[in-house]
Amino acid sequence: MIFNSFLNIFLWHYYFSFPVIKANKLSNHNSWITSGIRTSCKHKRVLYIKLRNNKNPNLRRYFKDYCQILSKVIKEAKRMEYDRHILNSNNLMRTSWKLMNKELRKDHKNHGLQ
Repeated sequence: MIFNSFLNIFLWHYYFSFPVIKANKLSNHNSWITSGIRTSCKHKRVLYIKLRNNKNPNLRRYFKDYCQILSKVIKEAKRMEYDRHILNSNNLMRTSWKLMNKELRKDHKNHGLQ
């Protein structure tokens, strides 16, 4: 009974100090990621787990080929999305530089430039 009383007081203070906060799902800022690319990435992870537990050379070759094809698909999807952004913009140079800086993970705000 004393322990239950202690536990209730402890849990009350714990939940009061650390309330449960629901986090919003992060929005996908990469509009080039399609459902097919997501599915392929999941399949790649499954293949990698199988490859870790199995030293089959055929599976290793299949995984390597799959990764190369997936990389090509991702690069092409990015290129098509960036081309669409550039062609639909009013200022081609400005949009091109924004996309390059985004790809290089450069943020002008972090560097003091505005």
